[in-house]
Amino acid sequence: MGIALTAGPVVYNTVERIQMVLVGMIVVIVVGLGFVLIRGDAVSAMVSGIGSFGQMPDLDATGLTFISLLGALAFAGAGGSTNLGQSNFIKDK
Repeated sequence: MGIALTAGPVVYNTVERIQMVLVGMIVVIVVGLGFVLIRGDAVSAMVSGIGSFGQMPDLDATGLTFISLLGALAFAGAGGSTNLGQSNFIKDK
């Protein structure tokens, strides 16, 4: 990466191109893993769950602990903060 930064005519454009390639690779990998790993019954449960908004999962039946649920919420918050930072970067561009 150091060679790419020093060899490029404008560092900003070089970094932006590298980011575009990395984002493209991530999209391809995530979509591919989605097709391989997501089961059909999980998709149908997700679609039927759209109509039952407002229910918390039964923690005893699912084996989900309250701490795991809080951890998922914390990671969702961190991802949201990253999205806000990226959108601010794009806006300023």
